[in-house]
Amino acid sequence: MNISDLRLPARQAKASAGPKRGSFDLPFFVLTLLLLTIGVIMVLSSSFARAYAQGKSPTYYFVRQAAFAVAGVVAMILLSKVRMVTYRRLSLLVLGVSIFLLAVVWIPHIGTRVNGARRWLSLGFTTFQPSEIAKIAVVLFFSSMICTYKEQMQTFRYGVVPFMVVTVIIVGLLMLEPHLSASIIIMALAIVMMFVGGIKLSYLLVGMGSAGALLLIASKFVPYRVLARPVCRYERGWLSDRAVAVFHRLGRLSRARPRPEPAEVPLSARGA
Repeated sequence: MNISDLRLPARQAKASAGPKRGSFDLPFFVLTLLLLTIGVIMVLSSSFARAYAQGKSPTYYFVRQAAFAVAGVVAMILLSKVRMVTYRRLSLLVLGVSIFLLAVVWIPHIGTRVNGARRWLSLGFTTFQPSEIAKIAVVLFFSSMICTYKEQMQTFRYGVVPFMVVTVIIVGLLMLEPHLSASIIIMALAIVMMFVGGIKLSYLLVGMGSAGALLLIASKFVPYRVLARPVCRYERGWLSDRAVAVFHRLGRLSRARPRPEPAEVPLSARGA
């Protein structure tokens, strides 16, 4: 027996132990920053004209979004240090708070109505959407349920019913606001979490078909959809009414600016 044979079990034990708690996943972190940077740049591209038309700095929305992005990265790093058991204990509480806030948006002077939709809660100095908390709640609660019933995820009682009930409640409240995009994201999160949890493929396919049919039906009754906004023919191509309004305002601004008078040509330089 040589020394390498004696040290082999220790190596296997060390390898099976996995990464230590608190280890930093640098590739995943860089990927997250890359996606976040692309998103912030897209905000600048899409909001530049609108901010200018509103008389604000063209980078007004970009600066706000970038500040929130930096704050989100800091919060992500801090929350990554929290023990997983803490998230499991708080998952039900976060879910309950998110459902409560989704219902609170209907209280006058607390819920804010914009363009026919009640999605925001007013804090006086700012507003936020409870649907953002609902997304986090779905991930936390579903993860906790999967860990609890990981041996029974193939059954309908534990692998489908609790996930379906939570999803229906949250999506129902979102559609009452209405908030179609958040409903789609919540349902997509639910489907992905159930798939990762090991649900039967037949249950998953039926759930995906039902979710798609319900969203298609619900979308017919959502009055604020972007596709339902009127469009106008403006020179070449089709543009939304808001874009046309921005162009008209920019045109009025350019016409309102005084133009320099042309310089007079001396008589001696004029032709006969």
